[in-house]
Amino acid sequence: MRQAIRNRQSLVNGRTMVRAFPQAGSELRKPQSRGSTQMTRRQFMIVGAMVAASIVAGASPRSAWATAKYQKTIAVLQYAYDREMALYYEYLAFGKVARAEGYIGIAYLFIALGTAELIHAQNFGKILSRLGVELPSVSKPAGSPAKTRENLIKAADAEIDAVDVFYPEVLQELEAEGMKDAILATHYAWESEKQHQGIIKKIQRWSPSFFERVARTIDEHIGPYFVCQVCGSTMTEIPPDTCPICKLSSRHYRKIEIVE
Repeated sequence: MRQAIRNRQSLVNGRTMVRAFPQAGSELRKPQSRGSTQMTRRQFMIVGAMVAASIVAGASPRSAWATAKYQKTIAVLQYAYDREMALYYEYLAFGKVARAEGYIGIAYLFIALGTAELIHAQNFGKILSRLGVELPSVSKPAGSPAKTRENLIKAADAEIDAVDVFYPEVLQELEAEGMKDAILATHYAWESEKQHQGIIKKIQRWSPSFFERVARTIDEHIGPYFVCQVCGSTMTEIPPDTCPICKLSSRHYRKIEIVE
């Protein structure tokens, strides 16, 4: 993931910024006790130039300062935003296939999961916008989805990767610059993905050999899904008081409608 992030470019305040990260194993200069809050003369001049350019371009000095300070955070969040939007579109496509094949329960599951992925992407997008980054449109996946059985297994693999690999690496990268909002939004997404993983692994365990039986059982016992609009928490019933992930009121949950 890190190499993919390093190679990305984005438009920031009308200019192209190459997102560069330290190579693995490289050493960063440790700041002195007082130097941790100070800038070198060269750094000050660079940031000053970016602020001046932003004023000419119409952006606020505060936005330009944040862009200079959180370059790694911007790159990581952009990568996470792209990934979550891609998953959102993919799950919607999987839901359409499941519905066409008559697996209404699985279609409903994909719609619920996709709704949560969209909320994750929106959370990342809001932070990027505050940092002065214009979000590009994310294209829908090319090609046609496979059959529902293969789509379900693919979705399970994606959820396992998100929990075990992707989000731990994202958090490690974000901690370098310590932007609290970015770290919090990532924790929301990570904990939500753990819920997804728990739901989908129960299905994946039996799908390869007994897919038809599992699918029909799901259809016979379609339960409602509720998704927190703040963090993407996905539950089969609304918690009594607060969301277990974002700790805000349960009134933020919305029921996902079953598409017949």
